[in-house]
Amino acid sequence: TRPLRRFEYKYSFKGPYLAQKDTTVPFFEYFGNAIASEESVRITPSLKSQRGSIWTKNSVPFANWEVEVVFRVTGRGRVGADGLAFWYVENKGKDGTVFGAPDYWKGLGVFFDSFDNDNKKTNPQIIGVVNDGTISF
Repeated sequence: TRPLRRFEYKYSFKGPYLAQKDTTVPFFEYFGNAIASEESVRITPSLKSQRGSIWTKNSVPFANWEVEVVFRVTGRGRVGADGLAFWYVENKGKDGTVFGAPDYWKGLGVFFDSFDNDNKKTNPQIIGVVNDGTISF
């Protein structure tokens, strides 16, 4: 049988009317340089050394789930940023060195790594990393 698929509005955000008049996003909180508008959340502006994030306020109570993420990367520069991440972790992070979140997380990080830090020409790449909270990325 096919599994039941249900849209969970408390775990999703999309335009139009995403950000409220007071700039909050229902059921979410955002940090750093993130900017919420009626249509989207911009994680960072096109400026050097910017970091931002948006996290759901609610824990995920589902045994099985799937996520659909739509994002667009734009900017004026040719070099670009380090990348971005989707986090499914026990404790949300407000800021840190691993794609905008703290190191030593407990859960899953899916990294969209766009910058060739080690000069091995292996980027861009998508990396999934599970951590039990004891390993430094």
